Amino acid sequence: MVNNGNMYKENIYQSYDNEALDQAYFELLSYPPNEIDLDIINQKYQLIDEYTQRGLDLPKLGETKNMQLLTPEQLCPICQNYVFDKDKGKVCGITQNKPDFEQYCPHFKPDLQKWEQIATQKEKERIQREKEEAYNNSTSVKIWKFLRFLRVLRFFLGRS
Repeated sequence: MVNNGNMYKENIYQSYDNEALDQAYFELLSYPPNEIDLDIINQKYQLIDEYTQRGLDLPKLGETKNMQLLTPEQLCPICQNYVFDKDKGKVCGITQNKPDFEQYCPHFKPDLQKWEQIATQKEKERIQREKEEAYNNSTSVKIWKFLRFLRVLRFFLGRS
């Protein structure tokens, strides 16, 4: 197996026949972008490694809209090779170019610290959204908004 820094020591897809390999690949691509995590990324890289070892091309995606590719926006921020160049901006530390891959980067090496930071930040944002939703849906806020509406209505009705 090509070592791209994957957490897995052994490729779980070695025992799959070609048809099962294609099915697993399409299943991984069908995850919504907000559900793609480091485990999904590692599984996808294991699959691609297995295709490469067998000398097979990746299956064609066709026009299926719900199939999600792993994009530079998803992979690069959690890659050990991702660096900032003062002239070019964010680039690959290996190629010194902006990322231009479509679904597989041969230089990808997951940076677990970066992943942890991003996951922690996303969790904080989710908790904040839930707090705001709970506040906006609370009875006291609804009563306050209704009373404010009545005051504005009384003001306009009193002017006529």
